[in-house]
Amino acid sequence: AVLARLLAADCLMRSLVARPAYRRAVAKYQVSAENFVRNSIHREVMMHPSSDFLGTPEFDCERWREALRPDWGRYNPAAPEIKAFTGRARPRRLYGFMAIDITGNAHRVERTQRDVRLDDMEHYYAVFQLAGGSAVIQNDQVVKVVVGSCALVDSAQPVPYVSEDLQGRWFALQLPRRSLVSHLGFDPQG
Repeated sequence: AVLARLLAADCLMRSLVARPAYRRAVAKYQVSAENFVRNSIHREVMMHPSSDFLGTPEFDCERWREALRPDWGRYNPAAPEIKAFTGRARPRRLYGFMAIDITGNAHRVERTQRDVRLDDMEHYYAVFQLAGGSAVIQNDQVVKVVVGSCALVDSAQPVPYVSEDLQGRWFALQLPRRSLVSHLGFDPQG
């Protein structure tokens, strides 16, 4: 799991390094790739979304699912009472990558084998915990994700997320499968 996180961070860093914004920043400020990525994510995820994101409308269960489905696939929250579920989802782009800010009051969110088969999503994503804590279970591995850490998830595999509290918040960044595998030289186990 630690190796997967490091590989995802390395892939993200190399992808961002190839972007014109990075080259301009290096030329102007002499920043390293690591600092550029750290500052970019901090600026895009930690500074802007707080007020913007909390201003987005809360969704019921079905609207929340619909917000995720086109770009992220099928996910099913399991709140104590499904009618009591509320959540927010705000798709966005970060340096050309698909990204999403997400929150919800479900104890568990699942992507089943049936979901994988029905939507045929083919990407990895790095999921960053912004508030609360959770466990990500994939390929018989359990990864505890705490604020400030991330996990690499394979959208082509079932995955349940188990939230430690009902007010977690995450930021996910899509990593195209073909590009990631080509960069790493192997298909990582999410």
